[in-house]
Amino acid sequence: MREFSSEPRVAFEIAAEQSGVRLATLVAWAARGVLSVERHGKIETVLLSEVRALASWERHRRPETLRERLRDAAATQDSARKAAALQRVARDRDTGR
Repeated sequence: MREFSSEPRVAFEIAAEQSGVRLATLVAWAARGVLSVERHGKIETVLLSEVRALASWERHRRPETLRERLRDAAATQDSARKAAALQRVARDRDTGR
């Protein structure tokens, strides 16, 4: 006997629309095994509540990711300044300054 869930299973496109998550993100989650997928004929479905929970988790996690990106950007700027300084030294040496 099959059990019926009160939670709606929806197609990927509908889940993306209802949760505000890009379709590519949902597909990536499914590929990683983070999101459970059921096939119904030709249609693959997901639990809308699961998608919403993952989306909420990602939104809360995003500021940390932003901080990491800003930290990486600062390191890149430092590297760019050092490279520019080295180029200046090389130019000065070539022109005899």
